[in-house]
Amino acid sequence: MIFQGSKSRIANEIVPIIQKYIDDYGIELYTEPFVGGANVIDKIVCRNRYGSDINEYLIKLLQYAQNHPDLSIAPEDCLFEHYADAQIQYNKEGN
Repeated sequence: MIFQGSKSRIANEIVPIIQKYIDDYGIELYTEPFVGGANVIDKIVCRNRYGSDINEYLIKLLQYAQNHPDLSIAPEDCLFEHYADAQIQYNKEGN
């Protein structure tokens, strides 16, 4: 399998397709198995949204950002220290 890279460059094309399906069929749960940088899931409007990824540190970082609403995850605001804090927390939880 070839890694295609970030979905951010194609999000504007695929989000309307996914969103139409959600709207047309009254879907209440959207699950994204390869959430990565959350470049698609953040644009989806659905009652419940769940994202997963094989990279545990990435998920912990996204959870960290979720629990710190004052923190923007934009590159200029999300520092290495935030990633390191998420990594430490992940390791403390015994994962």
